[in-house]
Amino acid sequence: MSTHSLPTRPTAHTNRPRLTCRRSLTVLAAVSTIALTAAACGSSGDDNTANGGPSSGANNQNAKFDQSIADQLPAAIKSADEIKNIVFNNSPPATFQKDGKEVGWAMDLSAAIADVLGVKMNTTVSGDFSTFIPGIQNGRFDGSFGPLIVTPERLKQIDIVGVFQVGTGFASKSGSDVNVNTATDVCGLTVAAVEGSAFIKSVESINPKCEEAAKPDPIVQSFPNNAAAQLAVSNGRVKVFASNADALQYLISQTGDKFEREPLDYQPIIEGIGLNKDAGLAKAVKAAVDKLIADGTYGEILKKWNLSENAVTEAVINPSTS
Repeated sequence: MSTHSLPTRPTAHTNRPRLTCRRSLTVLAAVSTIALTAAACGSSGDDNTANGGPSSGANNQNAKFDQSIADQLPAAIKSADEIKNIVFNNSPPATFQKDGKEVGWAMDLSAAIADVLGVKMNTTVSGDFSTFIPGIQNGRFDGSFGPLIVTPERLKQIDIVGVFQVGTGFASKSGSDVNVNTATDVCGLTVAAVEGSAFIKSVESINPKCEEAAKPDPIVQSFPNNAAAQLAVSNGRVKVFASNADALQYLISQTGDKFEREPLDYQPIIEGIGLNKDAGLAKAVKAAVDKLIADGTYGEILKKWNLSENAVTEAVINPSTS
């Protein structure tokens, strides 16, 4: 994904992705928006698969392999010797395509998790985010290491291991008269968001604040992908694009002076790895992430992508959304 369009991190679609321009978030306990951002993963014609991670299971000689953590894997994963992963194809800096390869901080983290567990990370790349959660629920995929924004609705459908924290950010066309410094500055604006992303509900949550301020609610328009949403902003059809703050920051870094990042970082929230509730994989994934946090690998990955401020101190299974 060499395109520079921003992915909505997968909130995982109504079920994120953003930019961290100014941020001093305190780590609550849970991850450049999504966003973004996961659903039934009905396979689309342009899906492609990339395998990563070790292939020798418990016999793995990788230095990060941890037998005690691998022993926590469910029998089905041990037998298959792989985790079936689905990620969004355009959610930089978490997951995106470059030189024909899927890259990003989430790809680096998923590969490191696979090393700890001693299994392959069998990753399918898709542009149809709305299918991710359904695909995880029906067992087509074991999870999405995307990551996904934690929402109450999603926690009813899947397990989420929180590994990152980020807020909803807003990007406007350079030179426009838009100024989004507080939530009520969004009132009355037309806002672009990726269809099915958590950013739609995030923007809609501003409505009560607008009513209190006697201002009109923001008007959210959904688009099939980030490129379409960003085009709507650049051609003036909508005023701002809502996505995860880290993703917006990356977008702006790649598009010169085309867009401007607005100061508001709304409702910092935890993002994480979405997993099938019945598979019993969450405990092992949490343990693997905690090991990577403890040995410094996790911190090195986020530093590589200039996301150290989004780090958490511990992975949390189904973190609170309150």
